Amino acid sequence: MIKKLWPFIARQYDVGIWLGAIRDLFSRATFYVSFINFVLIVPTAYNTTLKFYIQQYVPWMSFWIFASICVLLTLLAMTFEQKLVLASSVRWQNRMRAKHYSPEYEIMKIMMKKIGRIEERLGLGEDK
Repeated sequence: MIKKLWPFIARQYDVGIWLGAIRDLFSRATFYVSFINFVLIVPTAYNTTLKFYIQQYVPWMSFWIFASICVLLTLLAMTFEQKLVLASSVRWQNRMRAKHYSPEYEIMKIMMKKIGRIEERLGLGEDK
């Protein structure tokens, strides 16, 4: 059943560059908005909700320790992204560029053919 539906589920449509441009700009702006949210939400959450529970179960934890833990968790998430997710994301983007015939990919294919011809002329083919 999935094999029959997969071509319809996985189909992609070319809507031009406008949708990708808007999404990319929004994603880039979200970084700044998220930083502002983080700076505002951490103290608000601590003072309105978490302070009572933290003082009840961990009385030695001040706001600054709580804020430091939040920053540490953010740094751990960034490390996870850098070490595991980023490489996979780049590979996925490269696959999509190759699939959708980006100009860079087409130029690279032409250059590889030319390099192959030059290597043939110079007798620098693959060692067997």
